[in-house]
Amino acid sequence: MTTINIPFQKFFTREYKKTQIYIHHTVSPNRLHGRGPLGDIQHWNNQSYNLGTYTIIDSDGTVYELFPHTKWSNHLGLKKSTFKKYNIPYYKLDKTSIGIELDNLGPLLLTSKGFTSAVYPDKFYVPNDRVVDYGPEGYKGYRYYEAYTSAQIESLRLLLSSLTDFHNIPKHYNEDMWDMSLEALSGVSGIFTHTSVREDKSDCHPDPKLIQMLKELKPKPIYIPPTPIKLIETDYTKLINSLSKKGWGKNIFK
Repeated sequence: MTTINIPFQKFFTREYKKTQIYIHHTVSPNRLHGRGPLGDIQHWNNQSYNLGTYTIIDSDGTVYELFPHTKWSNHLGLKKSTFKKYNIPYYKLDKTSIGIELDNLGPLLLTSKGFTSAVYPDKFYVPNDRVVDYGPEGYKGYRYYEAYTSAQIESLRLLLSSLTDFHNIPKHYNEDMWDMSLEALSGVSGIFTHTSVREDKSDCHPDPKLIQMLKELKPKPIYIPPTPIKLIETDYTKLINSLSKKGWGKNIFK
């Protein structure tokens, strides 16, 4: 995994304990389209407020690091009304979470010329073998999305493994991460996507290769409820007799 440190100003230096990681995608052209993350980084640097994610991962797996993962910047865009809607106390989750971007066009449209970006129609096209088809029902209003590359997913895997160890964040796969997750919104520690806390977002989309990687990070613990011990009358009598022989039965059962 190649990491490049990029000069970046739009982040806060105060540190908070990190409990969550959110995966995003940029909805912009990556190296496969002759572009890359530098345009997104320049756009964030030009904002009047702090905006950005810890890293952006290009299509070739190169990781562009913008600031230390112990710092923070705005990357979720959450409103107090969202918390109120779900009756959850408001907290600025950006402070206690780490954002990771995958450089990716996101939703696509099928035209007579092929698959093109829904955001930049007719400017960027995606070959058929790099398209994820979610069928007639689609995902977040779109049927087609640009697939994440194997190199991106591998770099993401390495980052997630390292960050979860460093910050003691659970690695297990959250099945509900592709829609509004009350656990994510409540600040429960774990790995989520932007869609976990924003109904209007489609990053990340549930690419099967991404899901497989997340599931393989660490299986979710299986909760087995304790089996209550039931003493039948004969066992209870034997217990009393045994304790009485040792001189322990005089007071403990009265």
